[in-house]
Amino acid sequence: MSESVTYVFMPDAGACAESISLIITPEVPVQASFDLPSSICQYEEVINLPESSNEALTGSWDQSIIATDVAGEFTFTFAPNDECADEYTHTINIEAQVIPSFESLSVCLGESAELPTDPIAGEITGSWEPAMIDTDQAGSYEYTFTPDEPYCASLANLTVEVLDTQVSIFYEDGLLTTNVVDAVNYQWYQGDELLEANLPSYVPASSGVYFVSISTEEGCTASSELIVVELESVSTQDMEEKLLALAPNPFSSSFNISLNDATPATIEIFDFTGRLIESRIISSNYTIEAVSWQSGIYLLRISQGDWTSTKRIIRQ
Repeated sequence: MSESVTYVFMPDAGACAESISLIITPEVPVQASFDLPSSICQYEEVINLPESSNEALTGSWDQSIIATDVAGEFTFTFAPNDECADEYTHTINIEAQVIPSFESLSVCLGESAELPTDPIAGEITGSWEPAMIDTDQAGSYEYTFTPDEPYCASLANLTVEVLDTQVSIFYEDGLLTTNVVDAVNYQWYQGDELLEANLPSYVPASSGVYFVSISTEEGCTASSELIVVELESVSTQDMEEKLLALAPNPFSSSFNISLNDATPATIEIFDFTGRLIESRIISSNYTIEAVSWQSGIYLLRISQGDWTSTKRIIRQ
């Protein structure tokens, strides 16, 4: 506080009056203060500006709230009701919110994988929920990234696709077939022997234990379970009942199919890789021209009504 000053009023001589003293004590202007942040993140909770200062000075602001929907630097002014108090101004920086983004992630079934540490938009650290990728089950799974507190960043979601690479095989009508039809590579095995085949199906030439390994476009690899194939003899009774003749077998450039009756039948011929090379409907006698075929074992499948049978044929 400043020192008090005494002022004395002296009446003019001859006046019928006494002198009087006036003591004036000047008041020091009061400076208001507030506990307000100097920086906040965009989209944080709106701040209601207080009606009184830390010094219990009441007054009014030029704006009643600090809105956070727009980034930038903003100034707010407080006008005290006390005439001996100065105006107060507060400048606050609303820092623009960063929206983290992550590259999509695909993981092979059963393989280990880690969640990304840094998002594409800036080096922002944080934590994931769930914290680890579970690849035990195929499907799409959501993971949520929460930025660490120092960063003005929003939550972010990441979809992780666990790719289904379960491979199974089955044997029917002389043909081994896998359930995976869109792989980029197929490797068929009889025991430990790698066979010359790169298709979803394969015609086994002999009895044995078979399995297939596949590779997908995404880089996943998987192998099927083992399957035991027991081939029937080349000539079966049901085939002979339907066929009058299938000759010659082995053949060099062509062979003839003679049906036992005139009922139309569908024939399908597969090469040793399981690829369909010929399909047609025949009745009675029909000659198959095979000049362009490579030497090897082929599978002939014939269907007539509800009856289906297969036979191995050999081109010399």
